[in-house]
Amino acid sequence: MRSLSRIGFRRLHPVAASLMAICLSLCVAGAAQAEQPLYERAVAARAAQDHATAAQLFEAVLRREPRNADALVLLGYSRLALDQPDAARTAFEAALRLAPDYQDARLGLAQIAFRNANRAGASDLVNIVLAAQPDSAEALALRARLDAPPPLRWRLDLGGEYHDLSAGRHPWHEAITTLSYAFGQGTAISGTLRHADRGALDDTQVLVRLTHAFSPRLTVYGLIGAAPDADFLPKRTFALGGNVRLWHEDSLPAALWVNFEAKQESGVEGKVLTTRIGPRLVLYDDALAVSVDWLHGKGEAGTRYNGALVRLEGQINDRLRGVVGYAYAPEIDRTNVIRAQGWFAGLSYDIDDSLTLRATLARETRDAYDRNTLAIGLTKRF
Repeated sequence: MRSLSRIGFRRLHPVAASLMAICLSLCVAGAAQAEQPLYERAVAARAAQDHATAAQLFEAVLRREPRNADALVLLGYSRLALDQPDAARTAFEAALRLAPDYQDARLGLAQIAFRNANRAGASDLVNIVLAAQPDSAEALALRARLDAPPPLRWRLDLGGEYHDLSAGRHPWHEAITTLSYAFGQGTAISGTLRHADRGALDDTQVLVRLTHAFSPRLTVYGLIGAAPDADFLPKRTFALGGNVRLWHEDSLPAALWVNFEAKQESGVEGKVLTTRIGPRLVLYDDALAVSVDWLHGKGEAGTRYNGALVRLEGQINDRLRGVVGYAYAPEIDRTNVIRAQGWFAGLSYDIDDSLTLRATLARETRDAYDRNTLAIGLTKRF
């Protein structure tokens, strides 16, 4: 028995050894295969505009190869695409410490400086890049943007409206003036003065609005307003709204946004809370856009209504833009809901980059009377 056992073992041993060798070689090959394409996967993710995945993969590469300057630069550009300038700056600066002549890293720092409105710092960095690489397309493009006139941060909107009413009612008039200032980092503040008359009565309202873009995907605004001794305009107004981008496709280009707003107005008819929310599809870099908003109102006595606003706007040519729309937007009058619907169409024309003229025609129908409106205005940027 012992001799037979020894013979069997000796016959099986080479087979087991061969199987173990095969398994070991497969494991080593699999490990090498899993490790080898990590950098390539990161580059592919960045090429596919999947910047979040690319950043994670480049960080995984750097955990294994902390002195990989290429991975640091590409990580910086991925973070920059994700609107994370501080993380991008850290990556670019680390790459320059490893490779002081790495011009792509220096160009990344120039882009961050330009975003932060540090035009002098961005210009100095671009000059260094162009001295080393005079044909760099990215550096030349940034140089052109730096040489362009600085952005116009002030904006003045002037508008007037004439309302012709049926049923023998006296015409209405409104004048609206808005002055806005855009800070850096996507922040703007505006003040609006609105004067309106309804025949023998006239009111003046003041509105202040603060807007901030937290990222390319999210913008939020807050609004407060007051109309002392108001007869028909809201005496107090509070609103919070904005828009969020749910999807975008660079190849089209196209984007899907959701607009939202909650507003409370207090006036002679009591308090009314209005909610507006709906999608906005933007195509071809805003050359064409369509939005559909759901409107909901709730009065102080529990009265409610639902409505809708549909809007289509598009670029007719380089300077002319048009808009058409339909609104079913009831109103609350104390404990009653007043049914109202309207159609509107408008044009805006850019005289140049600093001056725009606009005009809108609208018709509103309701049980008590109809209203036809002509609105004209201009926008001056400086």
